[in-house]
Amino acid sequence: MAEKYTFLDLAKEVLESAKIPLTYSEVWSEAVRLGLNQKIQSKAKTPEKSLSVVLSASAERKDSQILIVSKQPRFFWLKSRVQELDSQEIQEN
Repeated sequence: MAEKYTFLDLAKEVLESAKIPLTYSEVWSEAVRLGLNQKIQSKAKTPEKSLSVVLSASAERKDSQILIVSKQPRFFWLKSRVQELDSQEIQEN
């Protein structure tokens, strides 16, 4: 059986091709534009909010691949791409 495509998989896929850090709603909008939302087998009534919760929870973990680069509003980025950001853009989190 194929592994389930998760909200985290969707976020990583979007952030891998993003030019700048994105908010959860920007990640969701881009995922919808690319059709990635069709790959998620979620019964969530508000998938955009589910993505927000998953991104925030993931970013809080030390082993996460997702990074919060700004708190208000919350912008997300990949740890593997942090060297691409100007250090001025990254707020202490």
